[in-house]
Amino acid sequence: MEELKKIEIRKIVPTISRVSSGKSRLLNILYNIKFLECRKDITTKFINILRYNPKISIPCFYHLKLKKEGEDYIFYKDLNEIYFGEKKIIEANKKINLLYI
Repeated sequence: MEELKKIEIRKIVPTISRVSSGKSRLLNILYNIKFLECRKDITTKFINILRYNPKISIPCFYHLKLKKEGEDYIFYKDLNEIYFGEKKIIEANKKINLLYI
């Protein structure tokens, strides 16, 4: 059964550029994280939304589902697949990137 939780919309600062131009490296540095894979070839083949939450001590990674409700699009966390901690997040990113080769 699909278990979803609605997420609050916040201000968004998109990072858009050419392929392999250093977007992931920039975000890793700006946010002091190591989750986003950085190599010379294409390594991030999906959209990442990074959010800060001071109540969370261990970083988590989850998939978002987008659903249209009336005229609006609503984001939901997919609670069936959540990864906790840097190592698990990095593994999940690599796994997703391999799906889109």
